[in-house]
Amino acid sequence: MKTYVWEFVSQVTTDWHNGGGLLIITDIDPQDQWKEYRENKINHGESWESWDKLTEKLPEPDFSYDCYADFRGVWVFPDAGCC
Repeated sequence: MKTYVWEFVSQVTTDWHNGGGLLIITDIDPQDQWKEYRENKINHGESWESWDKLTEKLPEPDFSYDCYADFRGVWVFPDAGCC
């Protein structure tokens, strides 16, 4: 498994504050994990209106690390560091 970190969430969603970020833990390509996450949010009618504005392709991550995890996931931190 690998952990991928993006320092600025402005590339991920339009609903963000400075200091937000993105974390993906996966054993597949992070772009594929992001695509799965994005489609799930859009197709399941999430109430947060900015989900439909999520970028389709992520830029290269700022950092990546090997990790030990039993799960894959995507975490968006739009308000980290400000509120």
